Amino acid sequence: GAPFLYYGEEIGLQNGPGSGDEHKRTPMPWDATAGGGFTTGRPWYGFAPGQETANVAAQTRDSDSLLSWYRRLIRARKSSEALQKGTLKLLSPSDRDTAVLTFLRETAGERVLVVHNLGSEEGEVGPYEFGAGDLDAILVAGPATTRRTAQGWTVSLAAGATGIWRVKKN
Repeated sequence: GAPFLYYGEEIGLQNGPGSGDEHKRTPMPWDATAGGGFTTGRPWYGFAPGQETANVAAQTRDSDSLLSWYRRLIRARKSSEALQKGTLKLLSPSDRDTAVLTFLRETAGERVLVVHNLGSEEGEVGPYEFGAGDLDAILVAGPATTRRTAQGWTVSLAAGATGIWRVKKN
């Protein structure tokens, strides 16, 4: 399906108090001021807890923030036709559990390898034979190692790390 962001997700905006839909998303805090950079008056509803850090200004200044991470992911997707429109081929094994999600996205002109280590320990995947000359990093977050052997490419990722590589043709 098409990726989307639910309002406030990109800054980790918490739900407001109450269970009704109108309580789920409070005004967007653009900064940590009393009006949240949202208004000079009084907003129709109070801000969600955590406004001091869950605001656009604070997260824009922090290269390790959730907002910065979303921006890097969006840039990576926009830079690749395969990530935008490509077919998906799951490479993670279906016959056993693994915390590492691995797949290829491919169009006629581009192939991209995506590896996410969703686990709490380092993970390794492969070997995969792509017939590739090399892997060109699009986005790597966290320690990652790619290694080509006679059997194919192997990728090692630290816990929680992500790697996205363009598979170059020979």
